[in-house]
Amino acid sequence: MKMQINYKKIAEIMCWECPEGMDYDELFKLEVNNPAAVPNYRIVDVAHAGDIRAWARMQDCASERELIALIKHTMRLAINAF
Repeated sequence: MKMQINYKKIAEIMCWECPEGMDYDELFKLEVNNPAAVPNYRIVDVAHAGDIRAWARMQDCASERELIALIKHTMRLAINAF
């Protein structure tokens, strides 16, 4: 399942003010001006949560093993993003 990027979360992370009448995706385009720079939704969620531990606490996993796998996958996404 492909998740949508939450441009509002990106704006909050970056401390961008969204002008009245502008959508957050338009603000992202204005600030970044590079559609290829959109980060993976999970990386945005981790950054918005504050850190990987806070993000991990919000996950709904059936087991510790599942959570560890999710954290590892997320870390790989972050490493491969650069």
